[in-house]
Order: sequence, then structure tokens, then C-alpha cells
Amino acid sequence: MQLDHIAINVKNVRKAVKWYVNNLGASIKYMDETWASLSLNGTTVALTMPKQHPPHIAFTLEKWSDFPEGHEIKYHRDGSAYLYLEDIDGNTVEYIYWPGGKNDLA
Repeated sequence: MQLDHIAINVKNVRKAVKWYVNNLGASIKYMDETWASLSLNGTTVALTMPKQHPPHIAFTLEKWSDFPEGHEIKYHRDGSAYLYLEDIDGNTVEYIYWPGGKNDLA
């Protein structure tokens, strides 16, 4: 597994993107009204709305069989398969699988 992205919740995606671009030098990979994907020194940071995604850290799985067993796998609108689980302290960890390989919409 390798780090795919870190996601944090924001109140306003466009305002948050502007802050990350202006203050940290991030570049925009994707943006709409409900989420954005930014590149920041080789790390992908997702800015998400609280009611759509929990704040989380995501790890890319190399193959479908790497998903932990006994859980329902869901799909993001970009076609990636995912599973959110909580660690022992209640932090959300996402397992993400990119059919055909990772695309530009992390």
C-alpha cells in the first residue's frame, strides 16, 4: 500500500482552494463545488464537504483482493472502488483501488 491522498473537510471548496494555492503553492488537479483535488509537492490533498466525505487518509491498493474481507466496497464517481474503516482511535482510513490504474482524479 502507498499513500494516495489526505482529505480534509472545508466549509467552501472554492475559497479553500484559493487559500491552498495562494499560501502553499498547491496546483489544482480537479475542482467542483463539492470537492477538489490538489497537488502539493507530490502529495494529493482532497478538500471535501463534511456531509459527503469524512476527513481521512487514503491508501492505494494494488489489487482488488487487498481489500479487507467482510465489508461492502463502494464506488466514487471517478470509478475508483473504496472502503472507509476506522482505526482504533476513530480516525477514518480509506482503502482505494483504481481499476486500470490510478487516473488524474485522486
